[in-house]
Amino acid sequence: MDAVAADGRNRWTPEFLDSMRLVADPEADALIREVEEKHGFDAVMKLRPFFDNWDAPVTDDLPACIREFFLTPVEYPSWVDFDKIRIAEDLFVSYGPVSTVVLLLNAVPRFFTNPAGARSFYMAKIFGPDSVRNRIMEVPKFVINITRHGGLAQMRDPATGAVQKGIGMITVQKLRMAHARIRCLFRMDPKDEGVWDYKKLGQPINQEDLAEAVMHFCLSTVEGLVKVGIDQTPEQEEGTLMAWKTVAFLLGLREDLQPVGVPEATWLRDTIMQRHSQPTMEGKALIVEMLDIVDDFLPFFLRSFPAGLMRYQLGDRIADMLAVPNPKLLLFLLTILKPVWEKDKVFAKLAMKISPHVVNWLVNTPPSRNQAQFVLPPRLAATWGVKQ
Repeated sequence: MDAVAADGRNRWTPEFLDSMRLVADPEADALIREVEEKHGFDAVMKLRPFFDNWDAPVTDDLPACIREFFLTPVEYPSWVDFDKIRIAEDLFVSYGPVSTVVLLLNAVPRFFTNPAGARSFYMAKIFGPDSVRNRIMEVPKFVINITRHGGLAQMRDPATGAVQKGIGMITVQKLRMAHARIRCLFRMDPKDEGVWDYKKLGQPINQEDLAEAVMHFCLSTVEGLVKVGIDQTPEQEEGTLMAWKTVAFLLGLREDLQPVGVPEATWLRDTIMQRHSQPTMEGKALIVEMLDIVDDFLPFFLRSFPAGLMRYQLGDRIADMLAVPNPKLLLFLLTILKPVWEKDKVFAKLAMKISPHVVNWLVNTPPSRNQAQFVLPPRLAATWGVKQ
């Protein structure tokens, strides 16, 4: 074991990680609690349209503490390196569509092996019949916002002194407050284990689960790109990690759960996954939803490809845990032709062919009730071949 991983073993003991299941986000939770105490529970519920619509402006009619949170400049820790983040942004410009496909077929499903992670997504059904679908659609939109050039930066207007936050910063901060709002909703009846089993799952969106989710979205995407034939340099991998560590900071992840580099980040992700991964009804149901979403924009003769690509990305053990369909004929052909498709990077070409359709579908699908129509920056849309 290398020195970095050994350091991770010393920092993140089972006892420490157990304790992190009892910790959520004290700062964000305190703000939502303040709204509830001053204005009532209905005022908390009325914040949903603002949190869900990442383009909604900060207005005077928001509760004062929420308005102040979004208008106050963020004090980034000293380790945040925008030169490294720019490397990740440039990489996403080149491979954004295929990264989006890999995110959906590899990174997100891995988090669904965590019973609490799967439950938190699945429980979106309490907000409406299309909520799970909307939440899954929001994941790639979230990634597109944080990886736009300058998305995680903030600038001060020299004339007015006002701070202009990048769309990625606002998106992450709204997601953080949405998490706190959901915890408030669950807290209204803590004895109702049909909503959330605190004894079994810990706090909703707790620190350990947050760390695992961020590491999956970062590392499993990097690894998934390699599996389709797109290699990254060590600098690009570190840049991607820097971007996601910055996102984790904005989401309220504690400093003592921040990995130092890619080896330590990998150790943390794998350790948490080994602690919790197991088959659940929720995880299997979410896979069905995800594959239905991808099937929506593919012609009939390609309907078996998403499941095949997902199983290829995940490997049989995890795919079986999530009950991913097994298109045996497709996988048999891929196995027989492996020397050819590895040499010619067939998976990479296939993913690059399909992935713009995914982004087109995300951009052009009518938004849900609280969301605005998603719009890509014109240069990015042109680069990716997206019509909007």
